[in-house]
Amino acid sequence: AGARTVLLSAPLPDSLGERARASGLTVAQTDPQQQDLASIEKHGPDFVMVDGYHLGGLVEDLTASPTRFGVIDDNNELPTGHADLVLNQNLHAAPTLYPDVPAERLLLGAPYALIRPDITAASRATNREPEGRIVVSLGGADPTQLTYPIAKLLLDSDDVDLRLAVGVANPRRDELIHLAETNPRAALDPGDLVGSLLWADIAVIGAGTTLWEVGHLGIPAVAVIAVDNQVQGGRAAAEAGIQIVAGDTKVVPKGKGDGIYAVTAGLGVVPPGREIGDHKIRPDDVVIVSGPIGDHGATIMACRHDLGSRELRSDCASEAALVEHVIQSGVNVHSLHD
Repeated sequence: AGARTVLLSAPLPDSLGERARASGLTVAQTDPQQQDLASIEKHGPDFVMVDGYHLGGLVEDLTASPTRFGVIDDNNELPTGHADLVLNQNLHAAPTLYPDVPAERLLLGAPYALIRPDITAASRATNREPEGRIVVSLGGADPTQLTYPIAKLLLDSDDVDLRLAVGVANPRRDELIHLAETNPRAALDPGDLVGSLLWADIAVIGAGTTLWEVGHLGIPAVAVIAVDNQVQGGRAAAEAGIQIVAGDTKVVPKGKGDGIYAVTAGLGVVPPGREIGDHKIRPDDVVIVSGPIGDHGATIMACRHDLGSRELRSDCASEAALVEHVIQSGVNVHSLHD
């Protein structure tokens, strides 16, 4: 209580700086003419908390100095062995991740989630009618540069309105600003994301800290694992009961996995009393094939390798009506596959 806290950072957007000052923090910029440790020591700190995957060199400098320090971490990316405190808010965080750090120095898991006070104080109506409002927030730097193509794709639909969170380090920031200025259905988030999250019907987010915020507010979300350090957190979220309602994987040629791939998923309701699944398959079951085998796969392969053929055509089509007729006929259907 009563401690003076300094947020020492590279230049911040005005909105973030104002928010930090409103929270009682002193905001200062790192000196590009000095090493990070020298910039820190100018403030005479009793304790330093380091947050940033690129700050491994600073952690090593602090280890060699008398200054006490802590580290905010996800997957032991930073040299944490000599830290006085390690905070990992992720669901997969466990002492085994930090074998060199005494247990009393570890703050691990959901009880230490870094949720902002303005998020915990906010509330969102859960019974409102969806209006096609989507917020896209994939991190300040957007390392996979997905914000722009996702925004363009969503704006192809006439019934969608967008809020875009665009950090100062986003490499396509100027393009996104132009997109928002020239499209009446797109707007930039002002910088704190809170208002946009409360406004949105669904969020497209990176699977990092924002997962905690949308979870706290009860916002349906598409979480994109944009960088390697989000993989474990995404898995742990699923294991903790966060529902994965749709998804797919794609196999692409080496070096071609840097774009955006559209995946469709159909959601429906299983009528009461209807049970169809592989667990019902029995010896001597009759197998019914609805059409020629292999036409679709051969057509796709021919397209990929530019092997045009007028006679080769995909038989891809909806089987819903056909399947419903078979079931209504009284046939005891055990299993179905496309």
